[in-house]
Amino acid sequence: MGKRIPSFGSAFQGFWGDVIFYNFVQHLAGDGPRQRPHRGMWESDPTVSGFKEVLEVHAPDRVLVLGKTAWQMLPGNECFTAPNLPRKEPRFRIPGESFRRGLDVSDQIAYWYPTTPGSYALCAPVFHPAYPAGFYRPETRETVKLLMKNSWKPSQLSIVTNSVQSDD
Repeated sequence: MGKRIPSFGSAFQGFWGDVIFYNFVQHLAGDGPRQRPHRGMWESDPTVSGFKEVLEVHAPDRVLVLGKTAWQMLPGNECFTAPNLPRKEPRFRIPGESFRRGLDVSDQIAYWYPTTPGSYALCAPVFHPAYPAGFYRPETRETVKLLMKNSWKPSQLSIVTNSVQSDD
């Protein structure tokens, strides 16, 4: 018997037609589950240049970062060329004390990352899907809601003066 392919409607198809998924670390972290990348993998040229390439080629408006460590390890200014540097968005404080706990103050707000010359993608983090109940936490919903607001514009941005990276 053939399987019936469900119709989700044009709104659903339109949404997923505009979404890409990308693994930030461009290395095999191990040969089994729950093996995390080591610091060198996060900071490697293939990982950093891959992130920049995804931003340049796909020019997203928004980036949802899955995981606290991924958020902390996103490249900082040293990986970009002026004037196209990552910029802080101080009006977008990452929701949820449980997510912000342990983060440097500079990692508790969203960032604009350069995509094409003069254009930026607003980036914000949520708990990794493997984190217990991470996708079902209220702060995850609130972050996604804030990120998807159409009113965000990269105007009057302050340039990041220190690296976005921090230790776990």
